[in-house]
Amino acid sequence: MKFTFPELPDCKLYDGKMTPEQRVFDKLVHRQEVSESEEKILKDTIDFYKITFDYLKSINLSIITEEESNTILEFLHRVFNIEVGILNDISNLLIFRVSIIKDSFLENGKVRDPMYLSYPVLDLIQKSGIYNRANSPNTTVLYASFNENVALRETKPVAGSRIIISKWVNDTGKQFHAYPITNNDSVDNLELRRATQAFLEAKKDMHPLVAEITDLHLKFLSSEFIKDTPIMSSRRYEYLFSSFFAEKILSGNNPEDTYPETELIIYPSIAYKHREENLALSPKAVTYLKIVELKEYRVINTNYDSFIDVNQKAANLDLMRSSDWIEDHLIIWDD
Repeated sequence: MKFTFPELPDCKLYDGKMTPEQRVFDKLVHRQEVSESEEKILKDTIDFYKITFDYLKSINLSIITEEESNTILEFLHRVFNIEVGILNDISNLLIFRVSIIKDSFLENGKVRDPMYLSYPVLDLIQKSGIYNRANSPNTTVLYASFNENVALRETKPVAGSRIIISKWVNDTGKQFHAYPITNNDSVDNLELRRATQAFLEAKKDMHPLVAEITDLHLKFLSSEFIKDTPIMSSRRYEYLFSSFFAEKILSGNNPEDTYPETELIIYPSIAYKHREENLALSPKAVTYLKIVELKEYRVINTNYDSFIDVNQKAANLDLMRSSDWIEDHLIIWDD
């Protein structure tokens, strides 16, 4: 596939440690005066973003090769070199995760090590070469939901499989900086609407050019996080854009950064037709969480194709054992 990426304007090119765009954007964020010529720099980048985002959306990610994916990623790194977003602070975090049990997890027929219930080790992710909505093959995250039935429907374990539903809490008092998906009116999601309203309120105090650039970025980002597209690529390149953004958001701060470090992303659940939310948490965020309840089930049958209320399970489950006790990195089951 031959790409005809829009040409990068001079204001996107580094002339030292920053690009002209970054320099002017930073001045406006810090409420400093800028000249007409500096304003023109941002106006030029706005025109560039509009053309570029339309072009990126036109690429059929399902049919790209590894070499082409690398070419696209190289271009993305050159395009997205300013930080934008609206952060929420969350401290009372309670989440659920569904883990499908593999034979390699078992010790005398049971899962003993809670490691298997957390995020996958990076080595396995790298070997798989698979992209997911909030992680590339170079990163690992903990996927979870605020509701166990949402987590179940997202994971979709098949009949006959054994699963563990784990309940995680933050009892440290740690305040997480969460990045909610926002600025999209194409789906019906309460948290997305709230985040969008928060942006509209913040926008009142922004310079109009900063507000427009931020809005363009957030709309493109959200369109990738909420898209419900068939996965045709063996490496799931359909998630190339969203995983790129997630990696930037959760990668941690550089020493010179002054903005808060983002530890988790909140985005609408595709499995629940965007009405509920999922989370992607960085490994650092997971260190502040504790598993307080485990339930192992055998999946009897499933009903993932029908839309049901979030308070109803999309599968019939047979409870096998439970636990609320982990000691010396070992799960103590009730049987």
